[in-house]
Amino acid sequence: VLRGTTTEMKHGVEETFGPVTTIHTYGDLDEAVALANDTDYGLNASVWGTDLAAAEALGRRIEAGSININDALAVSFASKATPSGGRKQS
Repeated sequence: VLRGTTTEMKHGVEETFGPVTTIHTYGDLDEAVALANDTDYGLNASVWGTDLAAAEALGRRIEAGSININDALAVSFASKATPSGGRKQS
């Protein structure tokens, strides 16, 4: 888990594969979406929250090939028989 990450850092904007996650802090949801989309990649994203409708609405604003709600990757991984792919350079 990498905390204190900024968009000037490699792990802040590039895809990582493996047991790594990058944590960005944000002031509001618009800033969170801007941070999520401030990358050349967009393979997968996860949105977490107790209000599922709000989490789904937020997920629709993120530029990624698949968006998981309250799940890291298991649902996407389990549905590999379906077409999948990223956006941008993913």
